[in-house]
Amino acid sequence: MLDKWFPVKLKLPKKIAKLGIGKINEQNAIIFGGIYGNDQNEYCYLNEAHNINFKKMTIKSIPAMKEKRILYPNVPKLASKLYIIGGQFNTKCESFDLEKGVWQDIANYSDILHDNDLQTFSLFIN
Repeated sequence: MLDKWFPVKLKLPKKIAKLGIGKINEQNAIIFGGIYGNDQNEYCYLNEAHNINFKKMTIKSIPAMKEKRILYPNVPKLASKLYIIGGQFNTKCESFDLEKGVWQDIANYSDILHDNDLQTFSLFIN
């Protein structure tokens, strides 16, 4: 099958930038975190998460992350978990269990990166 672009006519609850996305399967992806400007032109960081079903063209909120984060496109998936690393102002990391629908704290990276908040990074697990 060839890759194909198609319009996605879904409206997120807010105009979100700098969010992360994790592919679940061919029909679904989850978007995480991000930043938006409120009515007072202040930047607000988000811990929201939303499941997008591209076949049905629906969006559904799922449990929020424990931390507010600015993420960049790739959120890696390994087995049935998506891993959220960096993107906030401390070194906390977490994973989302797709089968149980819950967030778990995972080891942070403070011992190896110290004062780096990993605002920009890329990680790919194949």
